[in-house]
Amino acid sequence: MEFRANFLAQGGMALVWFGFFALIIFVIFRSTSSLAGWNLGSVLVLSSVSYGVGALYFSFCYSLLSLPNEVRLGSLDFILLKPVDPQFWVSFRRVSFSQIGPVIASAILLPIALHVSHAHPCLIQWMAFLVMCVCAITIFYGFNLILMTMSIWFVRVDNLSVLSDVSWQFGRNPIDIFSKPVQMFFIYLLPLAMFATLPTKQLLFQFDPKLVVVGVVWAIAMATISRVFWLHALRSYSSASS
Repeated sequence: MEFRANFLAQGGMALVWFGFFALIIFVIFRSTSSLAGWNLGSVLVLSSVSYGVGALYFSFCYSLLSLPNEVRLGSLDFILLKPVDPQFWVSFRRVSFSQIGPVIASAILLPIALHVSHAHPCLIQWMAFLVMCVCAITIFYGFNLILMTMSIWFVRVDNLSVLSDVSWQFGRNPIDIFSKPVQMFFIYLLPLAMFATLPTKQLLFQFDPKLVVVGVVWAIAMATISRVFWLHALRSYSSASS
């Protein structure tokens, strides 16, 4: 009963916060009908995707944020002794049920936003969208794993966790507001556009296989780089008892 009450409360709060954010969007579009080619409905879709993908990530990767504290307290020693992969354990051992409500709220709001934008994505667009969302979560996970793993050397990385939040917030904006060279930079070199803009474009506009391939390549690259970085950091780790 308590779990259901908390779940409903979190879902209600998600709707409230999204309502406030949507209100800001409505205020902006009172003065313009388009923002770099994005109309009111398109921005609402982008916001729904960004909010939902972010909540889904933090639902299952919530425990990764506690890695710096485990290094500082020495509890990472006990994790390394467990008969499971340490990276899996520090990343996924806890599920943040408080984020499930926002995920469901976003799933409810997405078709409403699509209706407002007059978009009617086909099956291939939905499939590309889902693939890009998985890529976005994988890329963001790899980025956060690298940041949190740096605590093995620097112990306190509180400011780096803020950098992670800022990066995600930046990725919520339509990448089209920037010039073409900047757009290329945030797609191919620093893939912040993968967090929300590119998955949303698969739904709103047309299926773009090139961008899907770029997303998959970046996801594989970030998963591999973060894994190699994690293993390298563990070889440098000195236990709290040594």
